[in-house]
Amino acid sequence: MEHTHGHKTHLTQLDKARLAGGAIATILLAGTIYGFATSHGFAVVWAILFLVFGASAVYAFIGLGKATCPECGYAHSGLGLKNNPSIQCKGCDEYFHIIDKHVTPTSDSAIEEFPVFATPCPQDIKWPDGCCVCQAPVTRHLPIYLELEENAPIATDLLTRAATLGTFKLVSKRKFEVQIPLCDQHESASAELEYRTADEQLYISFCSRSYAKAFDATNGPVFWGS
Repeated sequence: MEHTHGHKTHLTQLDKARLAGGAIATILLAGTIYGFATSHGFAVVWAILFLVFGASAVYAFIGLGKATCPECGYAHSGLGLKNNPSIQCKGCDEYFHIIDKHVTPTSDSAIEEFPVFATPCPQDIKWPDGCCVCQAPVTRHLPIYLELEENAPIATDLLTRAATLGTFKLVSKRKFEVQIPLCDQHESASAELEYRTADEQLYISFCSRSYAKAFDATNGPVFWGS
């Protein structure tokens, strides 16, 4: 079973719009305040600009709404309603995405810009055939890294022991490396490692949903015993 990718975040187009909107609103508000402090007539112009452009900028900055999972009906809140990468439902673990306020299930062939399809990562990885993005023939292996916090001594110990199996390479005291299979068209940003303290489990995420499902099936149930 795939699990929620809940700790890593990426700057999407929606995030960039919110940041830009917040910046515009801040500039306009500052101009209005400055105008009142210097000249009331000047302030009126800024106030009009703030009302016209600031309102839309604030809307873009907030830009959050609710969406219902098309598979199980679970209600999600705090989502951008224009364009969202695939989101894993908290109710049924299936994925869905939002395009122009339309909620649709994520297809098994979906490939996202960022690694969002997470699955438990075993100590001794068995890679499915092909590039981890497009499943074309593998032409190279590139590294991805995981650097653990100081407050994760158990994970550090487990990964250090896992490094003796050959899948993980110990780079430094708390930094580990895994070589992922790729074709010439894709880069190491196509996957990422994450240790979740909530369930003391290591996860690996992929851009490709089909590859994540194949990885999950190939490696079977994952248990990191202490």
